[in-house]
Order: sequence, then structure tokens, then C-alpha cells
Amino acid sequence: MDHPRPAFQNLDISFIDGLPDDIFLLIFLELSQKAPPWLMGIVCRRWRSIVLSCSQLWSTIIVTDRDSLLRNKWAIHKFCQRLEAQLDRAASGVLEGTIDVYHLEEEYSGVPASKLEMRATLLRIISQIHRFSSLHLNGNCLELDLLPSIPPTFSHLQDLSVFHPSWFDTGFLRNTPILRHFRTNGVPMAALHALHWTYLSVINIEDSSAHLTALLDAFRAANNVTTLCMELIERDDPGVEIPHTTSVQLAKLHKMELAFYGWSPSDSCVLPHLLGYIRTPHLQELDINDCSGDVFHVVQLFLFSSRCTPMLTRLHIQTMFLDQQHTKILADLLPDLLSLKSLSVGSSLSSSDDEEDELVDIDAIVDVLNEPKHGSQSQSSIICPLLEEMEFTQVAVSFRAISQLLETRSPAFIGVSQATRDTLTDIQADHPPDPVLTSLRMIATSFTDSVVPWEQKQQWSLSTGIRGLTEQELIRYIQKKNDDSEGQCAPE
Repeated sequence: MDHPRPAFQNLDISFIDGLPDDIFLLIFLELSQKAPPWLMGIVCRRWRSIVLSCSQLWSTIIVTDRDSLLRNKWAIHKFCQRLEAQLDRAASGVLEGTIDVYHLEEEYSGVPASKLEMRATLLRIISQIHRFSSLHLNGNCLELDLLPSIPPTFSHLQDLSVFHPSWFDTGFLRNTPILRHFRTNGVPMAALHALHWTYLSVINIEDSSAHLTALLDAFRAANNVTTLCMELIERDDPGVEIPHTTSVQLAKLHKMELAFYGWSPSDSCVLPHLLGYIRTPHLQELDINDCSGDVFHVVQLFLFSSRCTPMLTRLHIQTMFLDQQHTKILADLLPDLLSLKSLSVGSSLSSSDDEEDELVDIDAIVDVLNEPKHGSQSQSSIICPLLEEMEFTQVAVSFRAISQLLETRSPAFIGVSQATRDTLTDIQADHPPDPVLTSLRMIATSFTDSVVPWEQKQQWSLSTGIRGLTEQELIRYIQKKNDDSEGQCAPE
């Protein structure tokens, strides 16, 4: 029997045998989030029988024109047939899925919508859209004339992503009474019922006073949000006027993720305005991605104005280039983070092509953590007394600083990525395994000149993701190098 290997959205499925039907069913349920069930059903007769026996497999509707399956009229016809069959098999159950017509709208620009073969299938899906509990919408639906004249009530919809404003025309998404999670790239959120939102993600924030005001109004309506994600893409606009509005209290917000790709104060002033109006008194987790030192200063002011620094338990800062301004601001901020349990600082790239000597020195940060408050030597009086997890990426940190850190507190995890070889060697040599320290992760920049003394009986874990080696491979490599240095080279 032939077992073809169809592909859908870069998913490659090969025939396997020897597993019971219930295990296959679990696998198919997992795959159904990435590919339609008919893709598994055409592999062999047994798989087809399993797929047809479970209506739950057919509940994920994926409408996308970004794959090679839609390369000609016959392929489009077959694709539409399968989508309609999937709707039939899903019966009256709750659905979830994606409707992405971005490329379809571009490819058939100027073609009357009535002549598009896929439009009939799309209209049927839209007629059942009130059954969806999770929905991702993209592309211009107006070009295909898809929206009904009477907006549906999304009585099951809890998770919604919208990345084109056309889906808000005619109030199509107006009735979402139980919506909890919402992701957008700046479309008019005021058109949605935001009272029950617990998760809000906004990307590509626009640089305009009107949009900023609308965004703040949406935040004001979404006062039950517990997680807020904001992503700002670099803008060339000269700036915006400050809107005359009151601040927004997000009293239930516990987690915030901020990403500022390519932003700096000279590009735009939307960021300080936006953060300047938001108050998050109970914020506990803050993730900051790709921020310059100036941006980090804005975030610092936001934390102080929200008076949430004593509540913060998690602070993760990851940027393209870490500099001394980041280090200074964080060192000044740490004494106010009384509840901090997890700290991560690092950069994804070093500041130059040179290796270790060009990595940013973060000893100032670690030294602050080693200092007792007001000269006290007690454990309860040290800076960030609850700190348990620390991770430093693409930085230079000395043995002295890390050594003192291990002596002043008992962390559960310390990760140092791209640390200097001297630090690695000294840490391993002078600090035997501590049962409290469950994971001391060290990734060296090079193992060619010097290696870290390592014994397999030690309990510390060694992560080697950057070098592409497994932990066992690296342990064997280091053990062999140590044996070589002692004249006891192990056989290959």
C-alpha cells in the first residue's frame, strides 16, 4: 500500500504503525491544531477510519491561502470540498480556527466576488461563525463581501485575534459577551465589549493622538484584564499631541509584556504617553523586550508612578544590545523590589564582533544584590530577600560577584549564558555542589583554550544550547579534556 506524505503549512506527515487507535487519536487531536483532519485521513485506510470516527477532530477550521495547495482551480475546488465536508462532520459542536484571506484578496483584486469559487465556502463558514470559541481573522473581508447584514452573537467566543480593521465593519464583532482573550494590531477595540477581558495583546501601536485616546478608552473599559501585552514597531512620524484624558487604573493587572522594536525617544513619543496614563498597582510580572536604555528609564518611571515596585515578583529584561545605562537603572531599581523572586537580564547580541572582553559588565547589578540594607548582615535585610532565580545572558560577570552571591543567599537557580571562561572555571573549582542550588547553568563562549573542571558525579546541570551540544556530549568532552591534562586520556 502506498503511503503518501502530503504537506500543509510546512507540516510533514509520514505513515507509522504499531500503535493502538486511542494513541493515534490523541496524536491526531494534537495535529488538528495545525492541519485539517483530512490530511491524516488520506495517509492510509486505518487512519481514515480513526479520523472519521471522531467529530471532535473536525472542529478546527483552517481557511488560509498561504500554502501550495491552492496553486490552481482544481486544488481550490478540492480544498473547498474538504472544508464543507469538515463543517458537516463537525455537526453542531463548538468550533475554533482561522480565516485568513490576506493573499486571496491580493491575488483576486478586481475580480468580482461572485466569481470566486472559494467565496461560497467562506460564506457558509461565516454563517456558522457564531459557533466559534477561538477565532483568528486576517485579510480584507470587504473585498470578498463576506460580512452579513445582521451581526451575529458570538455566544461561545472566548479567544479572538483580529489583524485587519475590515472585520469590524457593520458591527460584525460587536456582540462578544464572554470574550476573554483579545489580540489585535491597532484596530478599533472600542467596538468590542471589553468588560470580561482577562488577556489583551496590542501590537504595532500607531503614532497618532486619536489612536492613543482610543487605546486608553479600550484599556479603561477592560478593567478586568490580568495580562496586557504591548508591542511598538519603529515609527518615522514626528510625534503626537498629548491627549486630554484621565489616567487608566488597571487594578487587576498582574502581568505585563512590553516590546519596543527599534524604538527610541527621537522616533516617537507615544510610548511615554501611553505608559504615563496607565496605573497598575498590583502588577507582579513584567517582561521587557528590545528596549534601549532610554526606554528602560521610561519603564522605571512607569513602575514608580504605578507604585507597584513592592509587588513585583518577576522582572525579565531582554534587549538587542545591553549597555551600561540598563545596568545603572536596574541597579537603582533593585532596592525597591521587595518581593522580587525571578530576575533575568541579557542581550541577544554582543555589542561588537569581539568576544568576551566586549560583553557588558553587570557586576554592578550583582553587587547591589550582595549588599545588606543599612549595613545589616541578616538574611531578611538584604536587597531583594525573596530572590530565587537569576539568569544573565550575553554578559560579563566576575567570579567575585557570583561567589559572593552564593554566599549571601540560597538561590534555586542561577543561569549565566556567555560567561567568561575565568568565571566558569573559578565557580566550578571553588564551589562544590549545593543541594539548595538545583541548577547552576553556565554556557562558556569557547572550550578550545580552557575547559571547566567537571566531574560527572556532580549534581549541577550544564546547559549547552548555544553550542548545539547535548549535556551528555559536553560532559564527555570536558571529562576527556581533564583526563588528557592528567595524562589519562580515555579511549575513543
